[in-house]
Amino acid sequence: MKKVSCATRLRQALALRKMKQSELCEKTNISKSTMSQYISGKYEPNYDRTEAIANVLNVNVMWLKGFDVPISSKGVEQAVPMDLTPNEVELLSKINQLDGVGRKLIEAQLNALLEVHKDKKKMIKYHDVKIQKDE
Repeated sequence: MKKVSCATRLRQALALRKMKQSELCEKTNISKSTMSQYISGKYEPNYDRTEAIANVLNVNVMWLKGFDVPISSKGVEQAVPMDLTPNEVELLSKINQLDGVGRKLIEAQLNALLEVHKDKKKMIKYHDVKIQKDE
């Protein structure tokens, strides 16, 4: 089982919760310089600090430590794939804020974009084949 770094998970959770590092520092009473070292991966927080950070960010302590467990141990469990970038996590967070109609609109737009992309790939393949036949 591949373990993700605590720093990566910390960045993902901050993006997901739309929280700034300074706000997390205030709520956990951890200095900005120490938190920066956690976020950069230079150091990893001890269990007490990890627990404090997890509580503020409302995430599972073991998830924050990098283990492949659900992000939340409370209520509805949602798993976040380990390979998501902070931008992707933020996009998912925004989608999760939409109601059913908004989500359907986003899904329709994505499907339309994927169809256009697929058609462009087909056109390029067809064009390449056609050029090869003409030569």
